[in-house]
Amino acid sequence: ILLILTAFAGATWFGWKRIGGAKGPEEVIGVVARGDLIQRVTITGGIVPVHSVVLTAPFDGYIQKIHVTLGQSVKKSDPIITMTQTPDGIGETVFPIRAPFRGEVVQILKSEGNFVEKSSNDKTLIRIDDTSELFVNSDTPEVDYPKLKKGQLVIMKPTSIPGKLYNGSIEM
Repeated sequence: ILLILTAFAGATWFGWKRIGGAKGPEEVIGVVARGDLIQRVTITGGIVPVHSVVLTAPFDGYIQKIHVTLGQSVKKSDPIITMTQTPDGIGETVFPIRAPFRGEVVQILKSEGNFVEKSSNDKTLIRIDDTSELFVNSDTPEVDYPKLKKGQLVIMKPTSIPGKLYNGSIEM
């Protein structure tokens, strides 16, 4: 029994000597450096323009002329669409529906010659968005809420535009 204890004690001492008391070149595991701690928080949401308008039929009538194309930039007061009460519009005083602000045409839901009713559920003609300022409308999980502060700078990475990053700030 004494021989076994001596062998165990020797192996333990040898192991300690080898690990803790080894002489020779020091092994460098890593370097400690001072810097900012970055914590990533992933939040899903939808990108929404600050200003958006859906133009609808102001009266029952026919679309005589669409003055814009999809994706076109428009300025405030640019003519967007002209409607008449009769299919040919002969003898009518015609005034176009104009853009209420600067923006981009993102939807055109009707064609020239279509009849539209003011009281219809399907009365949307054209949608214009002001894309100069966008925001992300999202719900933050409770576990991440304490990590966010008003005015905090963020980097947004939309999945629909691979490789593109946008800078922003939190406005709660």
